[in-house]
Amino acid sequence: KAYNPFFFEGTRPMGMGGAFTAVADDENAILYNPAGLAKINKRKITTSGFLQDYSWSSETQGRNYFNGGGSLSYVQKNIGFQVYYKRIGDRINPVVFEFETESDSTKKIKIEKMNLDREMQIVGAFGIEILPNRKIGINVKYNYLDNEAYKNSSDDKSNISFDIGGIYNITKDFSI
Repeated sequence: KAYNPFFFEGTRPMGMGGAFTAVADDENAILYNPAGLAKINKRKITTSGFLQDYSWSSETQGRNYFNGGGSLSYVQKNIGFQVYYKRIGDRINPVVFEFETESDSTKKIKIEKMNLDREMQIVGAFGIEILPNRKIGINVKYNYLDNEAYKNSSDDKSNISFDIGGIYNITKDFSI
């Protein structure tokens, strides 16, 4: 199963099929291409989020899920900040263990277990026009993951990462 933590796709980039990197002219530039912050001419505060409730069941396992998350972004000429939080899989998973004992041929024990993933990301970004039609940018991200799978692990649940981006405007309507 592919899993992509620490990333909240904005509605505009999703509507463009993810082809937003060369456009990058709004708050989504913080994550997609920080060089796009040099294109922004006014201050903007945005918030977005999602709530999702669904369930399904089968002979072996029934699951109920509730997911939610959201982000708060601030951008102005050359700089941007974003805080993102997501809860995935508020789920109750019945887990069935089977084992044999001397007095009973097979026993089944059903254990209800809560498994919750929480993600948080804090991002700061900077973009600047270095020459006419040429922009560069960098973002720095602090990522934190709290997952049931990591509870007994010595693995670090947080990291710091960064992206560097650039935009070259070939014409008014075409950039790479």
